Amino acid sequence: MNDRGKMKVIGGSTISAIIGLSPYNSAFGVWAQLTGQSNIDVQNESVDRGNKMEPWIAEYYAMRHPEYQVMEHVPVFHERFQYIMGSPDRILIGTESGNLEAGLEIKTVNIVKIDEWGDEGTNDIPIHYWVQCQWYAGLLGVSDWNLAVAFVRPGTLEMVEHREYSIQFDKVRYEKLIRAAVVFWETHVETGVPPKITKSDLHTVNYLRNKYPSHKVGVWAERTKEIDEIVAEYLEAKQQDDSTKDRLETARMRLVEALGDAEGYESEFGRITYRQSKPTMKVDWESIAKSFNPTESVIKSYTKEIAGSRRLNIPRERN
Repeated sequence: MNDRGKMKVIGGSTISAIIGLSPYNSAFGVWAQLTGQSNIDVQNESVDRGNKMEPWIAEYYAMRHPEYQVMEHVPVFHERFQYIMGSPDRILIGTESGNLEAGLEIKTVNIVKIDEWGDEGTNDIPIHYWVQCQWYAGLLGVSDWNLAVAFVRPGTLEMVEHREYSIQFDKVRYEKLIRAAVVFWETHVETGVPPKITKSDLHTVNYLRNKYPSHKVGVWAERTKEIDEIVAEYLEAKQQDDSTKDRLETARMRLVEALGDAEGYESEFGRITYRQSKPTMKVDWESIAKSFNPTESVIKSYTKEIAGSRRLNIPRERN
C-alpha cells in the first residue's frame, strides 16, 4: 500500500529510499516530494496491477490461514515523531486470542523477477521490502511481519505462483531506521537543503526540470573542481557498457543540478552547453475540428507556442 500518498510523512516505502536501498526512488527524490517540489502521482502498470489484485490476494491468504482474521488497518504514527508513519496492507488478528499477532504485506511481482526472491517460508526477500516490514512491525509493536506474494504473468492479472514469507522483527535495525528518518527530516526537510543526488529517479528528474526549465543567455557556470569531477564521472560512465547506465544518468542529473540556469560550462574536457531549444508552434487541430469550417483567424487563435526543451551537450570522450 502507498503509505504516504499526499501526506508529508516518511513511510515504509520512502525510508528505504532515504537510506539508499530503494530501486525506485532516492533520498533526493523523497526530499523533493516532502518539500512539495515534485508532485508526480506515480501510476504505472505495476501500481495498477497491485491495487486491483491486493483484495484478491488478501482473501486467498485468509482462506489459507484460518488461524487469523485478516483485517485492514488505519495508518499508524510514531508516538514521538508524527512525520513517521506506516500504513500496512493488512493486520493479522488471532482467531482464538482476538489479539494483534502479526502484519501482512501484499505484493504482486512480475514472474520474470522471481529469481530475486528466495524459497517460500524464508526471509529471503528484496532488501527494500525487508526494510518496509521492519518499519511496520516496529510501529505496530509486533514480532512478525508476513508477506503474501503473487508472481504474475507480464501484462496480465494472472497469478502464476503464490509464495509466503515471514520476517522477524529486528529492534536494533528498526531503531536505526528511525534515527535515519529523524536525521533526514531535521537535516533536509526542515531546512529545505537537499541531499546529494544519488539516482536518476522520477522525482529527481521532475524537480530539476521544473526548477531549471530554461537557461540565462550569456551566463556560464563558474569553473570548479566539483563540476569537473562530475563531468569526468559522466564521461567515464559513458564509455562503459550498459551496466553503468544508472551511473551515467546519475552523473547527468548531478551535472544538471550544478549548472542550474547557466547556459554552459567550460570544463577541462571541453565546452558543455545546456541550452533551451527554440520554441515551436503547434496547431491544436482537435480544437479546430470542433469549430465548423474554421477561418484563418480561428486557426491562428488555436495556434500555440510550445517552449523548447533544454539540451545538455557534453564532449563525446574524455581526453
